[in-house]
Amino acid sequence: MRRTSVRRAVSRIGVVVAAFALTGSLAVPSALAQDNTEPTPAATEQPSEPPAEPSPTETAPAETPPVPPTTPPAEPVQTTPEQPVQTTPPVEPTRPTETAPPAPAETAPAVPVPGARPVQPAAEVGAKAAAAAQADVSVSVSFDKASYAPAETVAITVKLTNKSSVVANGVRVDYSGKLAVSNTWGGFLNPWGQGMAPGSTRTLQLTGRIRDVENGEVDLKVTAIVPEGDTDTADNTGTASAAVEVTPTARFGGTAFEDRNLNGRPDAGEQAPGVKVTAKRADGSTVERTAGADGRFDFGDLPSGSYSVTYTPNHHQFRVQGVTGAATETLFLSGTAFADIAVRTWLDMFATVHASLLFDKPSYRPGDQVKATVVLYNRYPNDLTGVTLKCHPQGLGTSSAWGDLVDGGPGVTLPGLRSVTYTISDVVPADAADVGYVVADCTLNSTQLPGLAELTAEARVDGVLGTGAGRLQINGVFGPEPMRFATTRLRDRVTGAIVATATSTEAGEIDFSGIPVDTYSLLIDGPYRVDGLLVAPFAFPITAKPSGRVFIPVIIDFGDYPDLRVSAHLDKAEYVTSDVVEATVTIRNIGDGPATGVWFNRDQSTGSQLRVFDTGGLPSADQGITLAPGETREFVLHGATPAAGGTVLFGGSVVTDSAELDASNNSVQVSATSVAVTGDYTGVVYVDRDGDGVFDQGEGLPGVMLTASSYGGGWVMDRQTDADGRFAFLDIPGTVYSVHYGLEDADYTIPGGSGTGRDLVSVPSAGHDATVRAYLLLDRSLDASVSFDRDRYHPGDTATFTFSFSNKGTKRLTGVGVRGMHAEGDFQAQPSWDPIGPGGPGLTLEPGQRKTVTVTGQIPWGAKVRAMIGVAVVADGSSPSHGYVFVTDTAEVVPVPGQPITAANTGTTGTGQPVAQGGLTPRGTSGSGGSGGLADTGASVVGLGWFGFVALILGAGALMGARRRKTA
Repeated sequence: MRRTSVRRAVSRIGVVVAAFALTGSLAVPSALAQDNTEPTPAATEQPSEPPAEPSPTETAPAETPPVPPTTPPAEPVQTTPEQPVQTTPPVEPTRPTETAPPAPAETAPAVPVPGARPVQPAAEVGAKAAAAAQADVSVSVSFDKASYAPAETVAITVKLTNKSSVVANGVRVDYSGKLAVSNTWGGFLNPWGQGMAPGSTRTLQLTGRIRDVENGEVDLKVTAIVPEGDTDTADNTGTASAAVEVTPTARFGGTAFEDRNLNGRPDAGEQAPGVKVTAKRADGSTVERTAGADGRFDFGDLPSGSYSVTYTPNHHQFRVQGVTGAATETLFLSGTAFADIAVRTWLDMFATVHASLLFDKPSYRPGDQVKATVVLYNRYPNDLTGVTLKCHPQGLGTSSAWGDLVDGGPGVTLPGLRSVTYTISDVVPADAADVGYVVADCTLNSTQLPGLAELTAEARVDGVLGTGAGRLQINGVFGPEPMRFATTRLRDRVTGAIVATATSTEAGEIDFSGIPVDTYSLLIDGPYRVDGLLVAPFAFPITAKPSGRVFIPVIIDFGDYPDLRVSAHLDKAEYVTSDVVEATVTIRNIGDGPATGVWFNRDQSTGSQLRVFDTGGLPSADQGITLAPGETREFVLHGATPAAGGTVLFGGSVVTDSAELDASNNSVQVSATSVAVTGDYTGVVYVDRDGDGVFDQGEGLPGVMLTASSYGGGWVMDRQTDADGRFAFLDIPGTVYSVHYGLEDADYTIPGGSGTGRDLVSVPSAGHDATVRAYLLLDRSLDASVSFDRDRYHPGDTATFTFSFSNKGTKRLTGVGVRGMHAEGDFQAQPSWDPIGPGGPGLTLEPGQRKTVTVTGQIPWGAKVRAMIGVAVVADGSSPSHGYVFVTDTAEVVPVPGQPITAANTGTTGTGQPVAQGGLTPRGTSGSGGSGGLADTGASVVGLGWFGFVALILGAGALMGARRRKTA
């Protein structure tokens, strides 16, 4: 099945075709069972490659002209009811008594059908069933030939005819035989089947490959299943068979090739050695061969029969396909039919082409202009030529507005390893409001390779209210019967809002009217849901023109399932490449159960994707979250556009480890345009030697290497500061850069505006000038200590402190002094402590030089047991936040003057060693202004205040609590 068919099965379940069919202006068959429909002219479903052709139509006994389309109302119609619409009389349903979980399949369900009554005698039930009118569906099957070679394709014709005068609702088919049948079955394999009008015939043209032979023949049996009963079951099954040429042995071999030019056939130099081929018989025995240097493999003579053949590429980055286009296939080997096959491998690179298709708005009105953006990214190294879009004829993508991309045209060329964006202006068809949406559903093909990718875009079309009807059926005690008095709800697949409710009648019928035309999720109250894929609740069509009833099979299900809905939007529709893009992602659980392990899988497959540098807490695979029913979480991300401009895309899918009710609303993609600009990035790196927090002449730091890497991709540049500390990146792409500061001189650190040594810098067309502050790591250049002149004091005594400073580095140190006070200390650094106190000029120390300074202070009158001095040492260009040096010492205090010194009032002496702390890099410093709304480079200690400094030194001083320091 083509990927589009799978996607439709999940998100729409065939309703796209059904909804068009119900308009009356488009001759497309219904994809859902319907009552009371007029027969339409016969059509034959032809085998096709993706995208799928329209489904076959029903054949009427006599031609009936199509009903002309009705004209939409001149004035717009309000399409969003303020309250859910109650479309049937509010009959209070008889709720089932939930006494036990579902019983095994061979017993009756433990949960009664809604509206259950006292059990009727079996004879009475049978009589009522017999009285009801039943359809009569016959089946015929035929092949195009009487005999085939084992490698031939079998053309199959299946005809289903409703020979009765009543509608056959929910007809589905089952088949068996020795053929592997391809093509779709026109919706007859769905659990809810298809509706067939009285006298109509559905003709299905299918193809099949021979997978086994029995008694020299291949066969196919097709059976029609009519849920509401069939008056003549003898003709419900059709069979066909044909002879197959069989020999006792088979030759199996071929050539494996690496399709480097993607032309689908082996060319010189494309041999693929190392490809492994494994053939497995029905009895489980296997034979294996590996392609040689020339790509050849040969199994010799094998017993004729059915084999499961698996092809394994010689590298994990390659894909492989055999005769049928699959990596594993079933072949009936006989004679020389498969003696020389071609096994194709090609470089996958996750997918040859990544394609996206977006409309510019979520909703339109008939006649509005639609701007469709097609982004194609060729991951293959070689160019792809003749690239076209084969779009479903009942949607957009087939008009001349799509230029060379239209199927049948010359196509476009996709350069290797490049992304190309196409913008198309089209118009919403006038009859799109009758179905409630406009869609483009396309397959991307190229000259070298068909089916490169599937593209789909869809938007709501407002303006028309419509109706819908259905019939619920459930397996009751005596088999299938109408589901009576069940409450059903229509939920908007986009907003999650309940737009209408209806209660089924005695016959299980539900009717809705006055609802905006669209397809809705159909929910049933109680432990019930529509039969089918759990992740795709039944898509109920509301159409502009009344149509037949949709047959809806219901099953019992006790689960309370979550239903995640994701939406996203960008803060602008247009950007320049230097802008920071803000993307908002909203995840909501609109289901009845909790969703666990929820995370968002961002699409990062093309060069056009948003380069996210701030995820805003959006959960990833290793940090899933839980969303309760009704809970909504919003995440704001920031990123950069591609540096080259063009289209910027953002999208992905929300994932949960819980069983989910509806997966069709789990993905999102949004886009915007981006214009490329250029600009200059200039600035200076300096050491604030005078501590005024600004750059002054002579403070520039030479030799700093700035490396700027573009977040938009494609650019990495280096510049080194000159003798004055200045740098310049001139006329560079205007985008967001990650800038790293490198410095060989280990005596300095450059934390930047972020505090991490790496800043985000936006370079607009007007340019960006930055002032980046470097800090001296004082602990690497300076040893310092302080000591009391005595071991013991009385309160009020004068103490003499001796400070010692030694330059152990290779650079002159200026402005060396002391500041602040330890939180537990008794002495604040004083301006009178000349020249090292606050406001003083400080000391100048040449490399290797040592100096001492003696100052005095009074022992506090309230001191008990001990006195402490603790201060920070500073120098020009240093900061308490980066490699600061802290010194402390303690002395004993005798509380009462004249009191003898005893053990009771004697304190513990210190060590006399300095305490140095280094490498602290706080965030949040800021300097001179910039642009772009990002953190500017540069930092300042102005305004930190000594209160902050005291907090910084609190921990270091605590280390000295019980020991007296004595500096030699």
